[in-house]
Amino acid sequence: MEERIFILDKDTFGIFSELYAGLLDSATLLSDGRIALGVMYDEQPAGLLIATVSDEAAWVDWLYIKEDYRNNGIGTALLWHFLNSVAKFTSCDEVKTACSDKAVRRFFSGQGFIFDRFKTSAIYEADIRDFKDMDVEDGDSCIVPVASLTRKMQSIINQAFIEDPELQVGIKLPIVPEDYYPGSAAYFSEDKLEAALFLKEDQKGVSVAYAYMSPGSPKSLVSLMSYAKTKIIELRGESVVISAVALNSSSKKLTEKIFPKAEKTICYTGTLDMFPVRYSMT
Repeated sequence: MEERIFILDKDTFGIFSELYAGLLDSATLLSDGRIALGVMYDEQPAGLLIATVSDEAAWVDWLYIKEDYRNNGIGTALLWHFLNSVAKFTSCDEVKTACSDKAVRRFFSGQGFIFDRFKTSAIYEADIRDFKDMDVEDGDSCIVPVASLTRKMQSIINQAFIEDPELQVGIKLPIVPEDYYPGSAAYFSEDKLEAALFLKEDQKGVSVAYAYMSPGSPKSLVSLMSYAKTKIIELRGESVVISAVALNSSSKKLTEKIFPKAEKTICYTGTLDMFPVRYSMT
């Protein structure tokens, strides 16, 4: 039986949700230039691809094939269905992906992706007890929990993330969903944003979806980390793994300051030039 590939919307994504273990819910996932494709095989959801597409480049954010359906060409079919769509309907020059697993890297390399070991991101994991700590006063008015952020504050946060991409950790997501984990907060000195820390629950424990620090404000971010640490321990105890993804050299330095004892896994970035793909279609 041949596979059937579909572009998913918020309703049909639910059928494939078991194949996705990322940070976003379907409402947030299928927005802001992000699309999802699902593949059915034997009338069962067999694979899922999620990508973010812009005029400059397309990012394959997620590609997962159920274990029972691997090694029979389904992953290749799903990826190339996506690549052909990108070639036909967009003007972007390249497709990118990032992965730490060697087998996944081999798969993408086999499809023509070139992995540059000098352009890598990194995944950091640490026990919550190893968070760098500092004293935080109870009721510090500069620390604003995510649920208490005003629209003006949210607008300031959005603008800061757009203007200072080198000083952030995490993947660009729409700000600010309602389902961030307790302990998520921003640090405002009057109307100036000094730092932000937004957390998400994941399979291992808690992930840093966003961490941001304005220039010259390291103590503000550490204060937020200490605040988050207290909240997480109150809810989950001290045996919680917290992780973060750093996407560039600046964010790696930032992450290593706030996760001094974290284990680091290098995540390689691969790129596929779209010109050969478009040429092969003519």
